[in-house]
Amino acid sequence: MRRAALNLLLLLAAVTGYAGTPTAGHIQNFGFNSRIFGNHRFIRIWLPPGYDDPKNADYRYPVLYLHDGQFAYHASATKDMRGDWHADEVAAKLIADGKIDPIIIVAIDNGGKGERTREYLPVVDAYDSDAKTVVGDRMPNVMFEEIVPFINSHFRTRTGTDNVAIGGSSFGAVAALYCAIAKQGSVGKLLLESPSLYVHDGWLFKQLEGVKAWPRKVYIGVGTNEVPNNADYSREAVDDVVKLEKALKRAGFDKSNLKVSIQEGTTHNEDAWAGRLPAALKFLFGKEKPKN
Repeated sequence: MRRAALNLLLLLAAVTGYAGTPTAGHIQNFGFNSRIFGNHRFIRIWLPPGYDDPKNADYRYPVLYLHDGQFAYHASATKDMRGDWHADEVAAKLIADGKIDPIIIVAIDNGGKGERTREYLPVVDAYDSDAKTVVGDRMPNVMFEEIVPFINSHFRTRTGTDNVAIGGSSFGAVAALYCAIAKQGSVGKLLLESPSLYVHDGWLFKQLEGVKAWPRKVYIGVGTNEVPNNADYSREAVDDVVKLEKALKRAGFDKSNLKVSIQEGTTHNEDAWAGRLPAALKFLFGKEKPKN
């Protein structure tokens, strides 16, 4: 396996109760061949401060899996996307401040132009020219037969559903949500940013009706200006998130395990998702107060 570690220079305070060091952790890049998709990509694993400290040799970590891994840590630019989530810096700061326990973040690169849409959508969408044929129905198997076992075998991860979180934005959020639907009982937490719930005339809403085992916590974020100069689409994006919120509440979710952030004026881009990430991570991974 091709493997490269990148040391980051951000200085942070040491973590109380965890032998962390004053850095933002480090990233390891792995070349990954998917038998199911029949192709190759990078997965970018962020290890928190102190992961390699001998004092933490027995410490195990919950894991957040993020789609669109190219945009999780390092600023990139394509025709459609700019910027990044600053996921490493955000998580490191929250850990250092004692807001969350240490976590591992696994950023999974998308398949690239054209392939991203095909791999993320489980159903054909008539409005997207890249989605005339799709293989996103295989994504849950890629995640739980290939990527999750790979991570568990190479890193000190915690077992149990509650310690597996999946997140993504736009079509990546569709892929994350579909993983929770198709692999019920395997996803403990969901992070959905600007989810494209409109695909195939709201097909995902129909799939929710068959869910018996829900994730323990769900965070959903969306802006009121998802597509500038397109008020109809922006309104639809918010309406769909509200519809999803209502569906989850009917399934028994409340403010203790469901957080919806509708942010005034923000658009469909990495800057908006990065801006909401601290609140999302605190909600999903925040230290829970002991019950009396």
